[in-house]
Amino acid sequence: MNPKTMMNSEKYEKAVAMVELAVDMCIAQCKAGRFIAFEHPATASSWKLPCLKRLAEVPGMHSIDFDMCACGMKLSMPDGTTGRVKKRTSIFTNSPAIDGILSQRQCSKDHTHIILVNDLAKMAARYPQGLCDDLLDGMAMEETDRARTDDVVMAMADMCDAEEEAQIQDSLVGIDDLTGKTINATRVKQARVEEGLASGSTACTTTCLGARLRTIPRGSLSE
Repeated sequence: MNPKTMMNSEKYEKAVAMVELAVDMCIAQCKAGRFIAFEHPATASSWKLPCLKRLAEVPGMHSIDFDMCACGMKLSMPDGTTGRVKKRTSIFTNSPAIDGILSQRQCSKDHTHIILVNDLAKMAARYPQGLCDDLLDGMAMEETDRARTDDVVMAMADMCDAEEEAQIQDSLVGIDDLTGKTINATRVKQARVEEGLASGSTACTTTCLGARLRTIPRGSLSE
């Protein structure tokens, strides 16, 4: 095998291994309930790799194509002039917020672009500040939405707890330990309220009406 071809083959294999590692990490993050963003140039051959097809099949994954010039990417030419760089880019993300933001980053077509040749292509590998801000804004939006969802879930849980407690209290009856007879539930509750007021506590294993009272679910009483 030609030494140059062998070197290129080894370089390619290392590059593929890095992509596969990155994809494995992305999938692990998704399974853990976290957000990811996997970006490559839109024309990169890596998009045809089997591992990226696996990433595309992850539930909730979005694919977005956008232009770096819309994110503020600019480069300085050797003659000192500055121009915009289109660099059509693709990204996989499971974040609806990032999807919504980057989907809008399309070239306005009111300017010219620098052609990426020689060292300019390497310089364009650095993210523009606009893209960094977009990614951070997307994550902040997801964090806010997740916190809001958690608050709603907690509120619903509190409501369920309160309703369940009310149902339990309504289903309880008093038992006179001396006679074994049931006592009117309203009288039991009133006795508990009075004891709580007297002791400054809401705890209520109570002695009242000349007998010690306890409560048990109605369904457990024998007919």
